[in-house]
Amino acid sequence: MKTIISNLAFAFFFIASMSFSASAQTTKEKPLDMKQQISACLSQMQAPTPENLLNCIAQMEQIEAQFPDSVQPKYQAVRLCLIFAVMNPQNDQADGLAKAADRRISQLRKMKTASPSDIYTLQGFYLTALIVKDPMKEGPVYYRDALDCFDKALQLDPNNAFARQLKARFVEEANRITGTK
Repeated sequence: MKTIISNLAFAFFFIASMSFSASAQTTKEKPLDMKQQISACLSQMQAPTPENLLNCIAQMEQIEAQFPDSVQPKYQAVRLCLIFAVMNPQNDQADGLAKAADRRISQLRKMKTASPSDIYTLQGFYLTALIVKDPMKEGPVYYRDALDCFDKALQLDPNNAFARQLKARFVEEANRITGTK
């Protein structure tokens, strides 16, 4: 079972991670704009170690503090927190990061510029993190809700690649764990 959880966590990281180009150069005269800061932060995630994830989460929180009314820093912070929680479900910090992700999802729901499809995707990913933490206990509780979140995200935006990838991996792993097809 530990191997299954480990494989699920590893797979979710690669699905959840995005490659960004840090083409922006910092100068003393011109600070990086928000998109450049986010790209620079995420480009450092070449090796998804717990330490790298935590550093990137801290950087994203700083970006979020600079741009409190912007969706992207919150969205990326949620993704990073959930990647950490899924990859390191038994780590002492996983629960706190999952709770922080849930709080940010609530904040995103209140933002008019946030995509409802993205919010449902993040909610499904949050529920997935809860399941990965304790599959025997949380799986039966959250499985249907997580799947419903991914379905709703895809109903709202059929082109939401992140939701599609997470749903496919979620179903694949659930079928593998339960032995169904």
